[in-house]
Amino acid sequence: MKRFYMFLMSLVAIVAMTLPTGAQAQANAITAFPWSCDFEDSTQWSDWTISNGANGWFIGSATNNGGTYAMYVSNDNGATSSYSGSACVSYAYVTIDVANPGQYAMAFDWKCNGESTYDFLRVAIAPSATTLPTSYTDWTSTDVPSSWTAIDGGNKLNLQSGWQNYTTAFSIPAAGSYKIVFVWRNDGSVYNMPPAAIDNVAINELTCPQPLNLVVQPSAEQIDLSWTPGGTETEWMVVISDTLVAYTTDTFYTALDLTPQTLYHIAVYAICGADDTSFATVENVRTPCLPLDSLPYFQNFDGLTTSTSAATGVQAPCWDAILTGTATYTTGSYVPQVYYSS
Repeated sequence: MKRFYMFLMSLVAIVAMTLPTGAQAQANAITAFPWSCDFEDSTQWSDWTISNGANGWFIGSATNNGGTYAMYVSNDNGATSSYSGSACVSYAYVTIDVANPGQYAMAFDWKCNGESTYDFLRVAIAPSATTLPTSYTDWTSTDVPSSWTAIDGGNKLNLQSGWQNYTTAFSIPAAGSYKIVFVWRNDGSVYNMPPAAIDNVAINELTCPQPLNLVVQPSAEQIDLSWTPGGTETEWMVVISDTLVAYTTDTFYTALDLTPQTLYHIAVYAICGADDTSFATVENVRTPCLPLDSLPYFQNFDGLTTSTSAATGVQAPCWDAILTGTATYTTGSYVPQVYYSS
């Protein structure tokens, strides 16, 4: 079986291949890209290094997202996708030898229920000489050890019992050898099945780098954008809320005639050739309201989302702080408590 990942509007296709079951010794380094593994071909076992705690990584048939095999955490040597017992941290990683520093892309399927901020999957990269931390407390829901760089969006992956897909682009600063590590971490209390599982992993070198340092400055009816080239590219594509709005050879762009108080999804792509477009550099931004320039003005706060929480409050359009403090409301009518600070 082969799975194909098409990165939206990037024109970068990564083909996922095949791999099967159990813990392994030091693995072979990956030197050619694209590389992919869907855990159906046993010859790819040697691409993985596994370092397990009490709940460890195994390649087996207890779960998968297509085909027969996947890699998952198990407390019974791979017979089931489950975990229990004491706190631990376990690692499954591939080593990549990078000749060309720059941007790389990775895609993988994952699932992991776990427990809130205590049991989760993390994905990170570090030079291959970096030691694997031995304590589960070295990995938190939002932080990785100082020598590692998160490539999972900077946050834990958990609370998902069904298969999800994740794609990301990350930078390799210098030629050399690196570990790309899938980390399972659990404490020793609540056990919410299933633990972490991954399938259909793919890694590719990106020949067209993402734009850098995207700056987004919204006003009520326009958004000013600026960015820095990621490489030697000289043309970019600007997409706003899934609509292509411009091709430009400038490193700035102004989107006009927008709607006040509206959330916009901004994406800027580098164009390096006819069939070579980068991953997007993205930001979400909401345009502010138009200034109040005429009277009378009336707002009765009816129809807003009910809340009795001082922290949550009731959000009304174009009001900065409503119901800060103790919430007070009656049926059909909200009484705002606007908080001013000097």
